[in-house]
Parts: sequence; C-alpha cells; structure tokens
Amino acid sequence: MSFSILFFPKDEEGLKAHFKYDITLNFEINGEVIKTLCSGREAVFSAIYLLAFCSASCEGIKELEMRSGLCTTFLSDVEQCRSAKGKLVTDFGSIEPSVVFAFTKKSDKVRIEVLVDYEIEYYKTFEVSLSEVAKSVLEFLESVVSIVGDDKLRRSLEIAKDIATREGLIAPSAEEGFKITVDWVGEFKCGSKRMPLLYSGVRARRVLFSGIVDPLSFASELINLAILTEESREETSTPVPLAYRDWFREALALIGTVGKKKPAMILTLGSFDPRPIFVFRDSGELLLVSPSRKTVARVPAKDIVPAVSSAVLDVVGWLKKWDDTEYPGYVSKEKAISMITEELERIKQKKPAGGREETHPL
Repeated sequence: MSFSILFFPKDEEGLKAHFKYDITLNFEINGEVIKTLCSGREAVFSAIYLLAFCSASCEGIKELEMRSGLCTTFLSDVEQCRSAKGKLVTDFGSIEPSVVFAFTKKSDKVRIEVLVDYEIEYYKTFEVSLSEVAKSVLEFLESVVSIVGDDKLRRSLEIAKDIATREGLIAPSAEEGFKITVDWVGEFKCGSKRMPLLYSGVRARRVLFSGIVDPLSFASELINLAILTEESREETSTPVPLAYRDWFREALALIGTVGKKKPAMILTLGSFDPRPIFVFRDSGELLLVSPSRKTVARVPAKDIVPAVSSAVLDVVGWLKKWDDTEYPGYVSKEKAISMITEELERIKQKKPAGGREETHPL
C-alpha cells in the first residue's frame, strides 16, 4: 500500500495507557517512513478530518464540524482547510519531531506535502491514490477508536464515515437503501428570536441532498413525501416555479424525458440553500431527481415511510431537547411537535402504493 498509518503501542492495554498522553505514529508514503510522537486525541481527530476531506474536500470538514456542534464554520473557512485552495493542513498533534502535512485533492489522487522539523529541514511531496488514503485512514481510525472507547471520537467517526459513504468513497452496505440522517447543529439568534438548526443528509445509494435545514419545514416536507406514497392518492402534478425551470430541464435530461412530464412534488427540505429535488410517481415507486447533484434515485414506495418516520422522530427528539418554548414564526414549540407527530401518526397506517398495508412504529 502506498499510504498507511501505523500506531504504537499496538496492544490494547498499552494504547489505552498512552492515548491520554502520546502515541507513536508511523506514516508510510510511497515507501518512505515518517515517524513522530503525537498527542493521541489530536492525531485521531486529524485523521477524522482527513477522511471527511477525502470525501468532500473542505465542505466535508465543514459538515463534520456543524454536525458535531461546532458553529465556527458559519463565519469562515475551517481553520485547517481553505476552500479556495482545496487544501487541508494538519500536524496530527505531532510533538517530536514536529511534522506538518498538507493534503490537496486532485481528482482521484491526493497530493501530500510533508514538512518535518528535524535538525535539517525535510520537505517532500508525494502523490497517492485517493481511495488508498481513505482506506488506510479508516483502518487506522476503526482500530484506535474501537480500543480507546471515546464516545466523542466514535460519534465524529460515524459522521465522517457517513459523509464518505454518501459521497461514494466508502461502499454502502448491501442492505442500505433510502436513508435520511439528522443531526443537531445549534440555533440561530436574531434579536430576541431563536431558531433551531439541523443538518440533514438524504441518500438512496447516492447523495440526493445535504445541508442545514429548518426542522419544521424539513419534517413537513418529509411527511408530504410519505403521503405521496399512499395507494389511494390521486395522480397529481406540481407546477414548476419560474426560478426552478432550468433545474427542471436538467432533471428531465437526467431521466431521459423530454416533453410535458410534470413532477408530483418538488422538495427543498427546508434548506437555507434550496436546490430542488423533483419527485415523480412511477408504478409503485418514486423517482427522486436532484439536478444539482446529478443524481437519480428510484425508491420503492414501501421504503419511504420507515425512513421518513425515523427522520421525523429524530427531528421531534431534537426539538424536545431545545430549551426554547416558542418556534419563531409559528406557534409554541409544543404545538409544532404535536402537529408533526399527529401527521406522522396519520400516515403510518396507510397502505403504500405497490405494497401491502404496514404499521410503521413510532
């Protein structure tokens, strides 16, 4: 392998004892070995950042930070990652010697610049396969995190793996189909008003959407998507707003349809950067088309309600934890939660198009 990260001590007892203070890392790059003593926790966080960067460049790191509850990324680029240059700079918490790595994505390759502060300055540049870097980093992370058992590291790794899977860098599990993830970001304050913010990702093998959302709008649109799967529902179409005409033409081109085909629904999922997902009904399935992501997903109607139920319940859970009582522009927080759960309760017993009647647990 042209890129790998080895850690010492390798045994469980030794790693647990040293992790709070320092561990030794060996970076093997194209046959060269760079050895350094590192802060264990900083080294693992740097590796998690690197996995997110390999998946989606600086945007991947911004998503990782926002989903982890760090809101500094609203203000500017992440300190270690500059979007304009598409470069991640990190030292993996190195202590002796001090080592600085600069990673730059180039299509399916990663350019790695290494500066080591030996007695004589060492600087070299390498180019390595993107997939090899990601695979090696993931192996390192899973090995270390499984041993040290740190909940914060484990959660950050889960988010980074989710981003990598969504972006196609890690193969999804064979059984994975339509999936919606929801994470707490924080809240937006404007004067006396406070508004909760969530980060969501929607995928069906490939990514359809990811971004910051308004919880109530997000949950409402998901419920409407679930309602669309009801077998008894009449065929309807949604007019395409003028602002979305170009997106719609691209959507039709992606599915190879030209003419008067109209979407059954247009989703923006309460996004603060709305890029439409066009939804078409097709013989017991929904065709979800994201022109901004160049993604087309065919999802069985029976798979929609379970995914929506899980995501909406996550939204409700986060809203309940939010410490304000009034949802800006709407009614009380309790009323907003009540409206969401009542609608979800109503649809969970419905029969999906092309499927048998099922009860989806709340």
